[in-house]
Amino acid sequence: MSTEPNNQEENSKNIVSEEGNHLEIPTKNKPRRRLMLRLFFLIVLLLLILLVFILIMAKLRVKSDKEAIFAQLNNITQQIDEQSQRLSASESAIVMLKRKTNDDQGIWQLDEAKYLMQMANVTLYFQHNISTTIKLLKLADSHLSNVATPGVMEVRKLLADNISVLSDIPTVDISGIYLELGALNQQVEQLPLVLQLQDKTTLAASIPEVSKGHSVIVRALMQSWDAIKKVLVIRHHQTPVDPLLTPDQRGYLNLNLHLLFAQAQLALLNHRDEIFQASLKEIQGAIERYFVQTNFATKSMLHSIQSLQKVNISPELPDINDSLIALKKITELQMNKMSQETNTNNIVSGVEKDGV
Repeated sequence: MSTEPNNQEENSKNIVSEEGNHLEIPTKNKPRRRLMLRLFFLIVLLLLILLVFILIMAKLRVKSDKEAIFAQLNNITQQIDEQSQRLSASESAIVMLKRKTNDDQGIWQLDEAKYLMQMANVTLYFQHNISTTIKLLKLADSHLSNVATPGVMEVRKLLADNISVLSDIPTVDISGIYLELGALNQQVEQLPLVLQLQDKTTLAASIPEVSKGHSVIVRALMQSWDAIKKVLVIRHHQTPVDPLLTPDQRGYLNLNLHLLFAQAQLALLNHRDEIFQASLKEIQGAIERYFVQTNFATKSMLHSIQSLQKVNISPELPDINDSLIALKKITELQMNKMSQETNTNNIVSGVEKDGV
């Protein structure tokens, strides 16, 4: 009986109040609710901590990525700078190479012209070939026309003067004269020797004819003289008369003339005018002394010999070394200039490498 009132009191606490329209939670459920709240707040706190951690990690990652990006940018910038320097160096090298190529081309043209001018000097003074000398000088001038080096115009002016002076010298046809001497030498065997002396004059051509006024004895003597002078011929010579040549002597004479012609040819090739003229004079004297002068072959040979005697096979030659000397000075200056530029460029390149 006593427990019933207590139970009723407890149950009265759980009865819903009609006036308040709400139910009261039993007191035994409050600890559970608090636990749930604590657990909820703990989960929220953990989530907040996790979110903060994630944000911090994200921020750190962004920072590291940013640093990496900046490092990469710096690396790329450095590479760009290096490439720019290399490109600039390459451009400088190309410019230097182009300049050097132009300088080398100019030096090559100068060397070629100098070689041609040296050959012209050798051809003129040793071979006396004026036409070939002029050709060589003109070819050297054509090489110099492609060079813009200071001083080249003065060399070209000297070349023009040399060519003009050489053009005024009469050309000697050495080959033609040599062949003509050879042809005359072959005609020696065909010249006729003097078999009888040709300058005949009769003695007493001015003796008067027999007249009727003379005595019989005088007329007889004069008629006898007329008969004698028909068979007797008296010859007058200003020089001593040589005896007629035997066949063996004719062979020696021909051999002597052959040697004289060969000597004249050798003197012609060596441009020894004094020996050339002396040989022709000896040939002329022998022909006039031993061969028939009225013969056509003799006359033709003497005419050819006299024509050759008028030729000067060794004319006075001008000095053409002035142009060559001037060109050598220009070439030396260009070589020294290139050497100095090369040394300067090597020093600059070394400094740039040390700086890098």
